[in-house]
Amino acid sequence: MERIRWLRLRFRGKCIRKKTGGKTMTSILIVDDEHFVRMGIRSSLDWEKYGYVVAGEAENGIEALEKIRSLNPDIVFLDITMPEKNGLDTLSEARQEGYRGYIAMLTCHEDFRLIQKAMRIGADDYVLKNEMTGERMLEYLEKIPRERKHEGADFEEALENAKEQAFFKLNFLNNLLKIGGIDKSQFLQVHKRYGIRIKCDGIYMILFEIKRFEAVKMRYQNQDSRILLNSVDNLVGESLKGYPEHENFWIGDSYVVLLTFSHEPSQMKTENEVRGIVNRICFQMENFLDLDLAVAVNRGHGDISEINRLFEETQLILSQSFFQPDKSQFWFQDQWKTAEACELEARLEAAGGEGDLLSVVKEYVVSCRKERLLIDRERFGYLLSSAVSIREREYKLDSRFHFEECESIAMVYNKLEELDGEIETAKNAGSHSHLIHQAIDLVTENLSREIMLEGVAEKLGVSPSYFSRVFSKEMNQTFSSYIIGKRIEKAKNLILTTNLKFYEIAEMCGFHSPVHFNNMFKKVCGMTPNQFRNDREVKKV
Repeated sequence: MERIRWLRLRFRGKCIRKKTGGKTMTSILIVDDEHFVRMGIRSSLDWEKYGYVVAGEAENGIEALEKIRSLNPDIVFLDITMPEKNGLDTLSEARQEGYRGYIAMLTCHEDFRLIQKAMRIGADDYVLKNEMTGERMLEYLEKIPRERKHEGADFEEALENAKEQAFFKLNFLNNLLKIGGIDKSQFLQVHKRYGIRIKCDGIYMILFEIKRFEAVKMRYQNQDSRILLNSVDNLVGESLKGYPEHENFWIGDSYVVLLTFSHEPSQMKTENEVRGIVNRICFQMENFLDLDLAVAVNRGHGDISEINRLFEETQLILSQSFFQPDKSQFWFQDQWKTAEACELEARLEAAGGEGDLLSVVKEYVVSCRKERLLIDRERFGYLLSSAVSIREREYKLDSRFHFEECESIAMVYNKLEELDGEIETAKNAGSHSHLIHQAIDLVTENLSREIMLEGVAEKLGVSPSYFSRVFSKEMNQTFSSYIIGKRIEKAKNLILTTNLKFYEIAEMCGFHSPVHFNNMFKKVCGMTPNQFRNDREVKKV
């Protein structure tokens, strides 16, 4: 106790700071058991340029406490998980000993439980290691003095509001939607604490999904992808100005807006307001961020305790954009009913191993759309994938159908069309050889005409991609290379056996022009048609 009392007295004094060129530097201690992390933080900035100095490093909690006592740094970056003495124990002991400096916990992921515990026992904030670029680090450090304006105030009182707001509010709202399990009275207890703006009743939920999101994120591959996420946040926030009862945040790859209108008694007026908000956000997303959105709008019929069910319903409504890619907005007024997955299962079973999967699926999707039935996308994908696997095994086909790679029902149709073509070929020919022989006959009969892979595939009743793959595998060359070879072969024969002019030979062999014929002939034979004919004449003499 005597030692702790002495330490408290010691830490009440100002932190030891280094002076460089008459400028007082803010001292920093970096604590992490991984050397490359410490090195990465140290090398991320020209510290002295911005008024900071890395006073020391520590690789475990024991060493960290020694450095805190000896250096009394202004700021400590403290790894939350370390051997010997972890970050939580180190934090707790430092606070017990009276250290009043700023402590930010370092973590690789947003572990709600550990960070919450760290905040309770005296941490000021947390930092994700994978976001610690030099620019981010500087932004973060520049925030700290604003959060600690009152140096002489009690430590806990001065930082109480800064500890929990952003992170805990976001996690609370995410868990509220994903897990639920909170009633009205429990919600009211945390309502003010987290600064939540929505009320308990009459909740409208707007769920946005960025179409082709993975491709969109590729635009930012050379930048921080959080630029996109923050831009969406800012744009939606601007659109919601004038609506005090709202929350907007990312939840996975979707974006959610929650709205209540406690001072608006007219439901019709409220729904018009919501429609205006949705249209405004979609317009701005498209024009300012070049994003194509799918949107689901739903209204809760219970209070906050039903919000988890409301979220699940809204997700199901939003998933209809997969089956109706031509439609961008899906509203609760559309009076959706949920489709029974067993009906699709029965249709697929009735088709058996011989039926046309494409027709079965198309008929099911069309009938659901006509009857305004919501299709469970995950269940749909599972049942369809199972049916496809049975056929692939039965006909010894390579597994090429991956439902999760399909961005819309149109892609599913394309893949099923390919599958049906492969099955038909396997049934009719028993092997690929018959298909290739038919293709060769078509090429031979039509050398003077334009021959397109798509046209040949259509005549053979298979998809272009399947035909191209099979042809290349069987013939050890691409279809286009084969055609060029056959045309040159025919041209050589005509040069050797006739006195036709070269433009006539070019036309008979299907070349676009004499120039094209001349270039391709030289590329394949190493000489021009004229040189080839002259070479023949020389050999005759």
